[in-house]
Amino acid sequence: MALLIDQLAWTASSRPHEVAYVDLAGDESLTFDQWDRRSSRFARGLIAAGVRPGDRVALHLESTHLCHWLVAYPAIHKAAAVAVPTNTRLSEPELGRVLGHAEPTVVICSATLRPVVEAVRTHVPSIRLVLDATGPDWDAHLDSDDSPLTPLIDDGDLADIMYTSGTTGLPKGIAVRHRN
Repeated sequence: MALLIDQLAWTASSRPHEVAYVDLAGDESLTFDQWDRRSSRFARGLIAAGVRPGDRVALHLESTHLCHWLVAYPAIHKAAAVAVPTNTRLSEPELGRVLGHAEPTVVICSATLRPVVEAVRTHVPSIRLVLDATGPDWDAHLDSDDSPLTPLIDDGDLADIMYTSGTTGLPKGIAVRHRN
């Protein structure tokens, strides 16, 4: 069974110049090779910032930053960390409950969402770093090494914690393993 990051690496090697994603609203695109290399660079940046295997990294980015989200998601896995995607429409108390439960060490957000993340951060002691993917923080956390990065991940390791919307109560965290 191939992990998501293995599938990305394979596609990048077999179809490097093929366009993987186009963000029509942001007028950006990524080839499979760019996607794989940028995610390796960002993974190394996360590791240099202290992210360790099993750490949780929250993604709190609007869809207007699609390419940053797409690069960050496999980068989190390449760093052997656990991705925690969040709903950007959550209120401050709702986001606080989700992040308080997930206990991320890093939150990747945008400049627009940073104030609510910073407000929540005061109540979530696990958060060591809030990284703005839309500003100089992003570039500062891109390592120069874009070579393949293959972490030691077992298919039974935790890959993501996905949260329900909470429409019938509080959001609930769902553990997703790499084999899923």
